[in-house]
Amino acid sequence: MDILLMLPEGDRCWRFLPPENMKALEALGRVHRNGKGRQFTTEELRGLLPEMDVVVTGWGSPCIGGKVLTDKHPGLVAHTAGTVAPYVDGVTFQKGIRVVCANEVFAKGVAEGIEGRIPDYGSPPRATLFFTQFSSYSR
Repeated sequence: MDILLMLPEGDRCWRFLPPENMKALEALGRVHRNGKGRQFTTEELRGLLPEMDVVVTGWGSPCIGGKVLTDKHPGLVAHTAGTVAPYVDGVTFQKGIRVVCANEVFAKGVAEGIEGRIPDYGSPPRATLFFTQFSSYSR
């Protein structure tokens, strides 16, 4: 399996993929790292994506969509952060590419951060009730 790691090598990349996570990723297949010190251009992606099975995106990555996808394309886009809205478009889904993100991983920490900013007036804040009812958040 060929995996394109779009995050340029450096601090941001290593924050999301420290050595133990990189080792786990490398155990899944051949990882093609972005050693350019910048994001890939549209032209570079058009040349790289047809040979990849998986693309790993992160904050600042270019959109894996209509401008860069061809008939031969990866089967999975794995985003290392939350929302994928800036990183894929309708063409991504039309081509049947699966898209996953780390929303579930970050959800509890975000919920706790929000809850910590809500004043305590002696009763559970509405946000706490919302998170308790509608997510996997638990105290």
